[in-house]
Amino acid sequence: MVSDYKLRACPACRRLIRCYRFCIVAQVSGVTSVHSPSMIMCRICAGFLSPVSCPFYGVDIDTWGNRSRVVSAPNLPYWDKIPPSTGSDAGHHHLRGELPNGSSAPNMPNAVSGSSQQYIKTKISRKLSPHTIIFTMATKTQTVEKIETKVSGTTHKGYSVDTRGSHNLARGGEHPYQLPKFDDMYKKRRWMLQHMAGAFRVFARKGYTEGTAGHISIRDPVDPNTFWINPLGKHFGLLKASDMVHVDEHGNILPDGNQAAINAAGFAIHSAIHVAYPHVNAACHTHSIYGKAYSALGRPLDMINQDVLTFYKTHSVYTDFGGVALEAAEGAHIAKSIGPNGKGAILQNHGLITVGATVDEAAYVFTLMERSCEANLLALQACNTSGVEMKIVGHEEAAYTEFQQGDPETLYTEFQPDLEMEHHLDPSYEI
Repeated sequence: MVSDYKLRACPACRRLIRCYRFCIVAQVSGVTSVHSPSMIMCRICAGFLSPVSCPFYGVDIDTWGNRSRVVSAPNLPYWDKIPPSTGSDAGHHHLRGELPNGSSAPNMPNAVSGSSQQYIKTKISRKLSPHTIIFTMATKTQTVEKIETKVSGTTHKGYSVDTRGSHNLARGGEHPYQLPKFDDMYKKRRWMLQHMAGAFRVFARKGYTEGTAGHISIRDPVDPNTFWINPLGKHFGLLKASDMVHVDEHGNILPDGNQAAINAAGFAIHSAIHVAYPHVNAACHTHSIYGKAYSALGRPLDMINQDVLTFYKTHSVYTDFGGVALEAAEGAHIAKSIGPNGKGAILQNHGLITVGATVDEAAYVFTLMERSCEANLLALQACNTSGVEMKIVGHEEAAYTEFQQGDPETLYTEFQPDLEMEHHLDPSYEI
C-alpha cells in the first residue's frame, strides 16, 4: 500500500480521493489544464477522459475503452501503467510504478498483465492552458469514494435562500405536511413504525421487490441503541406496523417486537449504519431495477435535472462489491461509503441505499434516487444514439437547488403525498 498521499477533492464530482503523486495530465471536454495538486481527478471521472500528451512531463497516454495508462514519462520520477481491471480484480485499478532505469518504484503493486495490456496507442500533442486537470487512479485499497457536501444557497444571478426547510415550498399558508414533535417516545415509536410500514407499501406499489431482498430499518426512539427492521420473506405490500422486528446491534430479537427471522444481509448493512451514524434514524435498501442497472456503471449520478440536484455532493459510489453482505465487514464498508453527510450511495453491481433523519426522508430519497438512475440511463442512451452532448447543471445552480430542496424537513414532506395515497388505498399498514 502506498502511504505517501494527500486527500484531494475531484474537481468534477467532488469525491475525496488519495493523491499519490503518480499523476498524468489529461483532457476533459476538449480543455487541457494546469499541473496542480488541487486538480486531481478521481478514477470514475478519469475513466471518461480523452487521450492527451502532457508537454510539461512528456507523458504519452494509451487508450483502451474508457481506461487510460501512461506508456512513457521521461520527466517523471516514477511513471505508472494503469490497465483496465479484468477477472477477479474487477472494480479495482492497479498501479505499476517504474523508475526511468526500469526498476520498480517502491511500494507499488504490480499491474495486471496479459490481454489487458493490449491497447491502441494514441499520442496527441497539445499546449498547456490555464484549465489543465491532473488526475490519479485509486489503489486497490481505496474502495470507498466520498463526495464533499459543502453547498451554498446563492447564485451569481442573485437568487438566494437564507434558511432551509419546507417553508420554502409553501406560499399563502403553512406547508400541509409538518414534521410532528413528540414528548412521549412510545407514541413516537408507534408513529415511526406506521410510517415504516407505509414506506414498504409505497415501495411495493413502485415495484421495488425482488424475492426476499430489500429492507428498511428505523432507530428505536425509546432505546436508540436498537432498531426495527422488516421480517424475512414477507412481501412489502403485505407488511404492517405490527410485523416489524425489534433487534439490538448484535442481532438479538427483542421481545417487544414481532418474533420472526430477519434478513442476515439486511442486519449486517443496517446495523453498521445505525452504529456508525447516530444522526441516521432510518435506512432503505432494495434491489430496484434502475438502481441495479445504473450501479453497473460504477459512477455517480450526473446532475442533469432539477430533481437529481438533491444529491449534489451528497451521494457516493461504493465500488468494492464483496458479494452478498453477510459479513459484518461488508456492512461496515457500505456504511463508510455513505459518509456522515451523505443521503445515500450507489452500491456498484448491487443497488441503492439511502438514509435519513426520518423513515419518510430515507424512503423519499430512495424513490428519487431510483428515478434519477432511470433518467440518467435514458439520457445516456439518448446521447449515445444522437451524438448530442449531455448538458450538466453548473455548480452554483446545483448548490442552490440542493440547499433549497435537500434538507431533512423538506425531504420528509416530499414523501407525504405517496404515503397519503397508500392510506387512501389501504390503511391496514398502520395496524
